Amino acid sequence: MAPDGAFLVLVGREPKASGGVARYTVSIVTPSGSKRRKRTFKVPSVSVRKEHLAEFVHSYIEGMRNGPRKGRFPSEASAKQYIMTNLTLPAVYPAVSGLLIGTDHAIGLRGLDLGQPTVTWTVLDARLEPQFQVTLPTEFAPKAATRDELWGTAVDEDDVPYLIQYRRAGSASPHRTLF
Repeated sequence: MAPDGAFLVLVGREPKASGGVARYTVSIVTPSGSKRRKRTFKVPSVSVRKEHLAEFVHSYIEGMRNGPRKGRFPSEASAKQYIMTNLTLPAVYPAVSGLLIGTDHAIGLRGLDLGQPTVTWTVLDARLEPQFQVTLPTEFAPKAATRDELWGTAVDEDDVPYLIQYRRAGSASPHRTLF
């Protein structure tokens, strides 16, 4: 929801992929529920890799073994069979892994995150037109934004949180930090 409550932004949950292209929709909805704008974006589809599925299965198994239902699965094979039978796993990765709406109604879409050190954010205006893209460290957690500035937190190697402010190059603001 926009900081002033003027609208909601909905991002299609799972991309539809065909022919190497994934499509996802972004919609702006009023608080009453009526759609203002809707736009479909196309990005190259990235298939879920087998090693990532194996990592997911392993994490799930460890959670079940160490969680409140300890011992529910007697073996890794039975856990894998349970997951493959009962959970729907996507064929492609979601194209958007995060969303932030700025105080000036700029919409930031966090791109695909595959564990790389950086992730690309695309900034849209209120008409859902792409304005620019910026690459930021993956560990950066945005908290507030305008079209030209972004504030957030990250943690250092000692897990101590700190505040970061980025400013878009060429912005009229007098701050000197750039993204």
